[in-house]
Amino acid sequence: MNKFKFYFILFSTLLVLFSSCNKDDDELAVTPLRDFGAQFKTDSIAIDKYLQTHYLNLESVTDIASVVNSADLIKKMPTTGTLPPSIFTLFNSPTLPRLLIKKIKKHDIIYSVYYLQFSEGDSAEKPCPLDEVLVTYRGTSLKSGTETQSTGQVEVINATEFENNPTNSKFTLSSTIAGWQEIFPLFGKGTFDETATGNGPNVYSNFGSGIMFLPSGLAYYNGSRTNIPSYSPLVFSFQLLNLKRIDNDGDGIFTIDEIVKNTDYSFTYSDSDGDGIVDFLDFDDDNDGFPTRNEIKKPTPFQGTSLYYPFNPIVDNPLTTDIDESEPKGIPDKSGDFSTPTRVRRHLDKTAKPPYTTY
Repeated sequence: MNKFKFYFILFSTLLVLFSSCNKDDDELAVTPLRDFGAQFKTDSIAIDKYLQTHYLNLESVTDIASVVNSADLIKKMPTTGTLPPSIFTLFNSPTLPRLLIKKIKKHDIIYSVYYLQFSEGDSAEKPCPLDEVLVTYRGTSLKSGTETQSTGQVEVINATEFENNPTNSKFTLSSTIAGWQEIFPLFGKGTFDETATGNGPNVYSNFGSGIMFLPSGLAYYNGSRTNIPSYSPLVFSFQLLNLKRIDNDGDGIFTIDEIVKNTDYSFTYSDSDGDGIVDFLDFDDDNDGFPTRNEIKKPTPFQGTSLYYPFNPIVDNPLTTDIDESEPKGIPDKSGDFSTPTRVRRHLDKTAKPPYTTY
């Protein structure tokens, strides 16, 4: 055997062995993802048990919204004596606080998500899943365990705090977990006190507040966070202090006005011109060759403070005394109608093209 052939065979053998070892290592390192439906059933059992074995500690609380992030708000049921009503007994309560359910379709299953509502906030100013929110929050993870009681070993659900942020924090909801994107739109923002000082929650009043109980499929699932075990159901208490509308495509129209809010508080992302780009990411919504921003531009002379029409007419907010937000006309249709809710605004009408001459 010549040297070239010998070294060729040796190299080929080592290459096969190296590849085989890598393949085995990869197979050992990969853990199959759990089935979402099966995991949701497991999470639901834990969450239900938690709701049935814990209660709201309201003896000395007059304003739950102000203490919603307190570690003392939710307590484990005592093992003796008179038992207080569990959180689960608040389901569909006619008065606040109340426990409610939202159905969420994701991962080809329907999630049933519990949330406690302490205060709704501004019913007309709720975020969409793509807006920015100003919040405080506290997060705990749930885990099954056992403890010794008078009757012996009893299965319990323990909550472990992994984060507590009592100061104002800003998040764009689209960058957060799915549960936040689904539950925060059920609550409204608070009212800013122009006379208050500082940057704490005290400068807001009448804000939305509650607690969401999230199955792991709407949280981090098997994702890596050092302080949250994989496949953990999570509990988030929160205060929704304020929100900021986002214009994702920079076309001058807030994203909230380019998506459809359904009666069940889910959202549909519409594509008006059918070009495969949803409206909130499409700078030419009717695909007529004229950017949306150019089609919502006011001809001069115009009224109001902005060169661009708002989506709908805006009445000046009396609470912001130093700002004139009055905008008497919304984006008009081809005929000049600027107020009928069902009008086809000209940036969605291919037959309506600039320049426009009449304000």
